[in-house]
Amino acid sequence: MRLLRAIAAALPALLFAAGGAGSELRSSIRVASEGGNPPFNTVDADGRLAGFDIDIAQALCDRMKVTCSYVQVKWEDLIPGLLAGRFDAIAADMSITAERRRLVAFTDRYSAMPGTFAIRTGDDIGDASPAALRGKVLGAQAGTTAAAYLQQRYKSSRVRLFDTQAELEAALAAGRIHALLADKFTIYGWLQRAESGGCCRFAGVELPDVNPDGEGIAVRKEDDGLRTRLNQALRAIKADGTYKAITAKYFPFSIE
Repeated sequence: MRLLRAIAAALPALLFAAGGAGSELRSSIRVASEGGNPPFNTVDADGRLAGFDIDIAQALCDRMKVTCSYVQVKWEDLIPGLLAGRFDAIAADMSITAERRRLVAFTDRYSAMPGTFAIRTGDDIGDASPAALRGKVLGAQAGTTAAAYLQQRYKSSRVRLFDTQAELEAALAAGRIHALLADKFTIYGWLQRAESGGCCRFAGVELPDVNPDGEGIAVRKEDDGLRTRLNQALRAIKADGTYKAITAKYFPFSIE
């Protein structure tokens, strides 16, 4: 009897320690996203998270036969909130980087987006090289690979960082910065929306080294069981055409 009690008492710790094995028993998953980076993640008219990231996350949940709920979290609070256990996964157009891998684990990539610059429609910045943009004011969203890229490569330019993508886009539209750097598909989504007002356009060449490893869903390192299930589901939705259908809803080109 005492042995049975000891096993029962130890079971939760054993499940937690076994590489996230407890995550495989979950019937529900709480997913966080920023909600400020359309078309990847935004908030719809009913106040609910929506967009490409959310559709992909829901397709994975459907494939895993689990119930998923969604919570909007500021970009800078996403990884801290995940580590604190306030939610189970991040689906927020988050680039896979070595720095982030030290804190969290990522699924296989579900998109691969080169970086590129946007400028005002009537402007010209040449080839967008560091030499061509010497002395220019360049913008990016804080905490992103685009911000790190500008700070590392464009040292002769003035780099301004913004808390949200919307603030960054507004700064370019108003002429407060000369160019912004973001992933190609985020810029594409903005240029297609009415609020851009035709202010701006793509400039320069694509920069694949801004996001060399693509974007993945982040989970806690100990939740390896959940990561494995997400990867299996991702492979399944790519094989059965679900991924392609979701992509076509938002983009007229492949983002793999």
